[in-house]
Amino acid sequence: MHADLVDPGWRAFGVVSPQADEALFAVVAVELTSATVPGRVRLPGLRPDARYRVEGIAGPDPEQSRRGLVPPAWWTTPTTVLPGWLLDQGLALPGLFPEQAVLLQLKEVDR
Repeated sequence: MHADLVDPGWRAFGVVSPQADEALFAVVAVELTSATVPGRVRLPGLRPDARYRVEGIAGPDPEQSRRGLVPPAWWTTPTTVLPGWLLDQGLALPGLFPEQAVLLQLKEVDR
């Protein structure tokens, strides 16, 4: 799966299980752009009626993110998001430097 991002300096891609109850996505900063704050990424392939637990399982230490930007909560603490949130609103991106990436693990909860 490839996620559509407005900012050309970011890429997001991943795999979703056939039941859409688990997924892994990589979010990569490929170049530094003029955007001060990174945007959001909508993650395709997930069920709109499901709640997912989002956890950053690999990536740079949050202290190594771009200075002055507070890392999103999911980067340091597993977070459960409301149904449809990842498809409609999207997940807040961390402030990464070029050539840095985070790996996200998503698991459906309350099924």
